[in-house]
Amino acid sequence: MKAETENDRPVLGKTENDRPVLGKTENDRLVLNKPFGLEEGTCYLVRGKKAETSYLLFQAIVEQGTPGLCITTRFPEKVRSRYRFASVPVWWISFVPGDQHYAPNAIGVLAKVIEGFVDENPAGCVVLLDG
Repeated sequence: MKAETENDRPVLGKTENDRPVLGKTENDRLVLNKPFGLEEGTCYLVRGKKAETSYLLFQAIVEQGTPGLCITTRFPEKVRSRYRFASVPVWWISFVPGDQHYAPNAIGVLAKVIEGFVDENPAGCVVLLDG
């Protein structure tokens, strides 16, 4: 199915089985056409009761070769396996102590982590903050 367009720019659409996509699908896999309606250097809020759309969009962008950082309240190993984030750092927002774990009230620390990641990737990157 083709995505709906707005001013000739692809926007979020859905496949027959209701999975969110940008652009079109090939055998129910996400295919993103550049430009896919997202501008570099811009923050986006994806509204919804579930974060699935955000994760699928993030996954598709990372699969195109863009460096990504995922910060989530979900258990990191579940996120890595569900979305095939083998090479993507997944940092956990949790009071559980550990490496790459950040307390929910440590907003300043998270801001510095994101800033550092963006600075390390001057050619472009994507950050998913779920939480």
